[in-house]
Amino acid sequence: MRVFGQTGNVDSTFNTSTSFLSDPEGWVILTKLFHKNSSIAAAYYTLTNTSINGELTITPADYGFPDDKVSSIMFLETLNQEGSCPAGSPPGTPCPDYFIDVLSTFAPLYFTSGAGQYEVLFDLAPVSFASIDFPSANEVRVWTQEGEISQVNVMLKIAQVPEPASLLLLGLGLLGLGFIKRRKR
Repeated sequence: MRVFGQTGNVDSTFNTSTSFLSDPEGWVILTKLFHKNSSIAAAYYTLTNTSINGELTITPADYGFPDDKVSSIMFLETLNQEGSCPAGSPPGTPCPDYFIDVLSTFAPLYFTSGAGQYEVLFDLAPVSFASIDFPSANEVRVWTQEGEISQVNVMLKIAQVPEPASLLLLGLGLLGLGFIKRRKR
């Protein structure tokens, strides 16, 4: 398996002890994003916005993954002028820049290996001089503090999906306990 420069192996039984996914809590860092936010004024001709495209490719395809998962992140530069800061700016930060991503980018992926089904989860973890908010139901916004180097980690976790038979047995067990308790009354 190769994910954003990380390399590890997944065998036919999905043995996580032989892969880079052996973190005890299950979360690993896919990539670390850094942004140096320097103060600029309107007089400077500079990049005001851009789109950053990222691609996640997991191989081999016979595990049931799509060929790749493409993400596009939008960046907006803010001018450091009184009254020009965007709405929603974190308090105490003079005109921070921000990145916007759609939440569907972080939708889980599923694959089957051996007899089990697995879910791949994604998350953002602000590390330094960054904050995250959700301006709408489908967007996540990452703010980067002015005059600092901000870091946000993109995280990945693989978890086994419980089998329907296991859930059925648990449900029947709880139902049986309910009948026993009712019968004692």
